[in-house]
Amino acid sequence: FKVFIDSRKNVWVGTNKGLALFHPEREEFTVFRHNKKDPNSLSDSDIQSLNEINSDMLWVGTSKGINILNLQQIVSLQAQEIQFQHIAANDLSSGLSDGSIWDIFQDTFGNIWIGTNRAINFIGHNKSFFNAIAYSPIKGDDNALSDKTASCVYYDNKENLLWVGTETGGVDVYKGNEKIAHYSEEEHNLTGGQVVSAIVD
Repeated sequence: FKVFIDSRKNVWVGTNKGLALFHPEREEFTVFRHNKKDPNSLSDSDIQSLNEINSDMLWVGTSKGINILNLQQIVSLQAQEIQFQHIAANDLSSGLSDGSIWDIFQDTFGNIWIGTNRAINFIGHNKSFFNAIAYSPIKGDDNALSDKTASCVYYDNKENLLWVGTETGGVDVYKGNEKIAHYSEEEHNLTGGQVVSAIVD
């Protein structure tokens, strides 16, 4: 599960059975789940990632796309009135390359990086479409991801490097559109092939 504290000091807990907002004064949770009768509910109850993007917008990654919650809603609306916006996987340039969202990260330039089961999706701060870095089984594709699943993403603003942790392929490092390094368990003594988190201290 995931735990996230937003800029308003709200504590959010994501599990495989929904998204929960903790109320410390009552020591209770309000739970949000997918409701097939409500198109404004979560697209899925399996929560895989949480992050606040552009201040006051909670982005919730699920196994069926991204859900966006304006945090101002939780101040003025009841739980059943809360509405999520959705970004789904599709073949259009405005869609995600895959619906399973493992990580969401915003760099200091305002760009949004999304790790999925098939690629890294990129939303530029001044553009309204996605770009993707995808996995390829074809040998010789030096810029491809080393594994289908991008499990975590970190952008180092100081060095302008994108670090991508994968499920079984180690770590890929990109500068611009070019992969400049790959670190694996076999060749670089990485503690394992499955990378679940990355951060620069």
